[in-house]
Amino acid sequence: MGLDVVEAVLKFRVDAYNILRHLYLFGPRRHIIDELLHLFDRIDIANASPDLVTSFKLLEPLKGLESARYEETIERLQYEFSRLFIGPGSPPVPLYESRYRSPDSLLMQETAIAIRLNYLSSGLVSGGASHIPEDHLAVELEYVYYLAGETLKDFQKNDTQTMKDNLEEQRNFLQGRLDWIAEIAERVVANSEDSIITGIVTFTRGIIEEDVEWLRTYIESASASQPAAAMVTRSSSDTGAQQDGEIH
Repeated sequence: MGLDVVEAVLKFRVDAYNILRHLYLFGPRRHIIDELLHLFDRIDIANASPDLVTSFKLLEPLKGLESARYEETIERLQYEFSRLFIGPGSPPVPLYESRYRSPDSLLMQETAIAIRLNYLSSGLVSGGASHIPEDHLAVELEYVYYLAGETLKDFQKNDTQTMKDNLEEQRNFLQGRLDWIAEIAERVVANSEDSIITGIVTFTRGIIEEDVEWLRTYIESASASQPAAAMVTRSSSDTGAQQDGEIH
C-alpha cells in the first residue's frame, strides 16, 4: 500500500470518528447527517463489509429528499434518537458501556475505572463533576478520534514507532472496549422500526469492525515490512472530497 493511500486511510479514520463522536453526543442534527452522507462518497461500497453495504442502502434515500421533507425526517430522527438513547426514564438502548458489562447495570464501576485508565495512559484527563461519564459511547469514540488524529500527525512526521504504538492502542481499545457496539445495534433493531436510525448504528458497527481489521493487517505488515491491504476507502483524487476538517 502506497504512502498516499495510507495517508488517505488515516485521514478517513479521523473524519469518520469525528462524525460519530458528534452524532452520539448531540444526536442526528442536520449538519452531522450531511457529513455522514458525504463520508459514503469516500467508501468503496462495492468492496465494503456487509454492515457498510446495509447502512449505505438504508441511508442513501436521504440524499434524494427535497429540503422540507429532509427537515421533517431530521426532526423525526431526533425524537427517535432521544427515545432510544436518552429517555425520559430508562431508555431501551443506553449509551453507557457499564450498562452492558456490569451485572447490576450501575454506572461508574469497574468498567468506567478501566476506561479511565485507558485515557490516562494517553495523557488524557476527564473534566469536572458535570462531565459526561467516561463510558459513554461518544466519549469512547472521541478517544479513538483523538488517537487517530495523533496517528496522522505521527505519519506526517515519519515517526513510525510512535505511530505503531498509537495504532496498537486503538486496536486494543476497539477490540476490548468498543465491541459492545454490537449489542447496541441488536437493541436498536429490537426496539425501533426506524430504518435511518438502524442505518446509523449499523454504519457505526461496520466502521469499527472494518477499522479493527485494517489496524490488524497494517500493524502486522508494518512489523513484517510488507505492504498492507487498503481499507475500503477511495482517495481524494477519486472523490474530490475534502479529507479532513472539524464538524461545526
